[in-house]
Amino acid sequence: MMPVSSQLSEREELNLSSTVSEASRQWQEHESVTAATFAKAILARHSEYAGGKASAVSLDEGRAEQKRPVQVWLTDIRTLYDRSVAPTLHGRLVILGLSYLEPDLQGQLQRDGFLTALEQELKEPLNDLLTDRGRALREPSDSVPIQPDDPLCLVADDQLGRAAFARYLAARIGAIANQQQAYSIHLSGPWGIGKSTVLNFLRAELEKDGKWSVFEFNAWQHQHIRPPWWSLMDSVFQQSKPALGLRKRLAENWWRLSSGRLPYFIAAVVLVWILVLAFSVFPVNASSMTTAMQAWAAIADNAGKILAVIVTIWAVVTATSRSLLMGSARAAQTYTELASDPMNRITRRFNTLIGRLAPKRVAIFVDDLDRCQSSYVIELLEGMQTLFRGAPVVFVVSADRRWLNACFEEVYKNLTPWVREPGKSLGTLFLEKMFQFSTSVPGMPHALKKAFWRGLIHVAPETAPTQVDEVRDSAREKMAGMASEGEMMQEIEQSHERSAVEQRTIREEAVVRLAAPEIVQRTENTLKPFVTLLEPNPRAMKRLVNTYSVNRALAILSEVDIERDRLARWTILSMRWPRLAEYLEEYPEKVDMIGMQNVSDIPKEFRALFKSDDVAKVVRDGPTGVSLDATIVRQCALLRA
Repeated sequence: MMPVSSQLSEREELNLSSTVSEASRQWQEHESVTAATFAKAILARHSEYAGGKASAVSLDEGRAEQKRPVQVWLTDIRTLYDRSVAPTLHGRLVILGLSYLEPDLQGQLQRDGFLTALEQELKEPLNDLLTDRGRALREPSDSVPIQPDDPLCLVADDQLGRAAFARYLAARIGAIANQQQAYSIHLSGPWGIGKSTVLNFLRAELEKDGKWSVFEFNAWQHQHIRPPWWSLMDSVFQQSKPALGLRKRLAENWWRLSSGRLPYFIAAVVLVWILVLAFSVFPVNASSMTTAMQAWAAIADNAGKILAVIVTIWAVVTATSRSLLMGSARAAQTYTELASDPMNRITRRFNTLIGRLAPKRVAIFVDDLDRCQSSYVIELLEGMQTLFRGAPVVFVVSADRRWLNACFEEVYKNLTPWVREPGKSLGTLFLEKMFQFSTSVPGMPHALKKAFWRGLIHVAPETAPTQVDEVRDSAREKMAGMASEGEMMQEIEQSHERSAVEQRTIREEAVVRLAAPEIVQRTENTLKPFVTLLEPNPRAMKRLVNTYSVNRALAILSEVDIERDRLARWTILSMRWPRLAEYLEEYPEKVDMIGMQNVSDIPKEFRALFKSDDVAKVVRDGPTGVSLDATIVRQCALLRA
């Protein structure tokens, strides 16, 4: 708790009236209150406000958008009034300021003309007392500022916790040990939800310690260039040039030049020069030739040499332009047609290129894949899975999973009737093989959504950067001492009475701590009782740990506080039967029908699953005695953006 002397000095700096100072002292330093609660405490001391209307004001304290410590409210209110005109924050100014900062409170106080009457009791015109920010909040402009739609690049601009999620992903990526092959991560979310912003923050986080080289590949910009694997490989090379030494760049360029049709052009040049030299070494007997014939022979000899020079220049230019040196997709296609065992050569060359970037580790971000045609999407993903699988690279593919599913369904539609599992689409089966780790962009909790919107229209509360930094340092230090997920969740629960900034910061630092290897190891141990509910294959446990960990991170950032066993059950359900999980997200109340035999009102696709003993065990039976109900399903549906 802040020392009394420190609290007094802050109040003196704000220059509070005796009434406001007395009202503010009834709460502890970090105790958060709503604007309505604070206003109610002041009105209780001044029933004469607004011509006596204050005594009739009834405020609903539970409808507020935010809770903050009184000192934070007062500091923010102080920015609304010009100190030279309004040196003292008295009760009327504080109530007006609270109504400007909290629209719901303003709506409640507008009843019966209370706010208008309160403004008329001020000695000076209200507009003269207000700062520019105060006037903007009191009378918001009808015009909304134009906002850029580009992905964010600076962490300081983040308002939705995307940077914290990127730090979590960076920690998980950094913990991939003894990587000998490619590791693929899928970042899912609908268009415009912020996937590219997450990638920007993730790149900054990976590159800040100098241990990673990150390369970006925008699939949409390259989708008309075939084969897709060549565009990806060439993009990595072009971006890696600054990191490669001269010798390594020359070696890579020589391979590109010598690949494709170069040997055939060299053969043509050699043949022409052999013919020219043959005439030079074995000349025709000049004594037996007439003068005219000698002249024609000299002309032919010179013409042959000129032709040889022309053929040489043509061969060099053509071979270079059609070789892999120029990054030509046509040359890459030709190379695969003419070279012996071209795919293995491409694979080895990619591995060599990645090896030349050592000791740095390599991550490749593939963005905007969910804007590309089905055939291109599948060709690129399969190329990554086959040609580049042997390289120690982390691929992060940003694309809406529904789009990827649809692409696989379209390209392999002839297989759909034959390759199917209950609760899984054909696309889901492919994606399970393609990616070792999948996650959505975090959902946006209601309070954060409102704060974000108010920030867009420039009426958000101002928080000093130094204050945010102090809160974040404190939260980071506190989370560093946490040894388990349970301890972190307890700290989050205890933070509910703190300011909105503190609550959000604690959640963000908890997510980052969640990715620590020792926490992941402990999580794996706590999930072992659920092994009996998993599919009987070796990958199931590892997938459960990965998926549960990311679901917990999503839950914390989405402000969905759900206990471990229920989140574990939902994780298993969504892993084993993703189509069923999607159906339940849309119709949560149907979860109560699982295990029943009369399910005639359930879509035919899911009836067998509703009757399945395996599904029933995951939903309500099993080792821990907890179950999933409609409320839990609704909460879990909020995890994804």
